[in-house]
Amino acid sequence: GGTHSAHHEGELLHLRRAAFASGAVSITSWYVALVLGGLRTIPVTLVMGVTVYLGVLGIAVIAAVAMERQIRMRASRNAG
Repeated sequence: GGTHSAHHEGELLHLRRAAFASGAVSITSWYVALVLGGLRTIPVTLVMGVTVYLGVLGIAVIAAVAMERQIRMRASRNAG
């Protein structure tokens, strides 16, 4: 048989946060690729485009981690 592993509260928190952040990166990247693919010409310089992309990416990751925290807090209130 296998070994039994007891899970402790918060044990997988870092993995859940990473999953939410990864989802934000993925959604943002696909959206940007879709928008850029629909344009005939790109109206900004490479440096400006990358700067804006990184800014939007940062906001998306912060929002995703905040959303994960809100979901976790709501779940802990409902559980106890």
